[in-house]
Amino acid sequence: MYPRVYGPELASRLETACQTGGSTFHSTGLNPGWLGDVLPLTMSSLSRRIDQIYVREITNFQFYPSPEIMFGMMGFGKTDAEFEQDVERYKHWLTGLFKENIQMIADGLGLELDTITDVTSRAYATMDLNPAAGLVKQGTIAGQHWEWAGIKNGRKLIVHETVWRMHASVAPDWPQGDHSVTIEGKPRMQINFDASWIDDGLLATGMHALNAVPYVCDAAPGIKTFLDLPWMLGRNIA
Repeated sequence: MYPRVYGPELASRLETACQTGGSTFHSTGLNPGWLGDVLPLTMSSLSRRIDQIYVREITNFQFYPSPEIMFGMMGFGKTDAEFEQDVERYKHWLTGLFKENIQMIADGLGLELDTITDVTSRAYATMDLNPAAGLVKQGTIAGQHWEWAGIKNGRKLIVHETVWRMHASVAPDWPQGDHSVTIEGKPRMQINFDASWIDDGLLATGMHALNAVPYVCDAAPGIKTFLDLPWMLGRNIA
């Protein structure tokens, strides 16, 4: 979504390809691609002063019926040793995604970060669990807690926190509640999203890309992120 995160070599390669082929590159989604980046930037227009932007995603996968995603890709139901051996590529990919969120927000606000940190911790099933995806054995990974933070002068200015559980009973000491986007400052703003805020996230992800098509086609060749394109709107009123 935001190639700058991966260094000048990759961004230059994509930009050169676009200029050579007369094409335009744009990537989007639901998060990243809206909730954790476009929405905070939109909210920032109401701010007199911003002290911190905090995005929190809290998801219980107890009823998500995909063993391929939960066990194969995300590494739930594994031991620590299995996780480190099997999921390194996933960890690298995931960290890249949410660093993209943070970097795009920083660039949109004209903020030069010192670094973007990433910290993760895990929680383990205290008994056998039977979520929709399949058995999570006692002692294996049943929760993941991730934090990515954009740091300036030792302060966490832009934070994306993700809390994932395979069952509602996992890691009761970790944050509970809904997804939220909070801007600390003047004024303070917070938007909460409970589990019913959207009934088809896959459709929304696809439509965010589809609705971008006319804007991308109208743009000049090159990498065009949300910071480069005009405000994109859905034009699908029935």
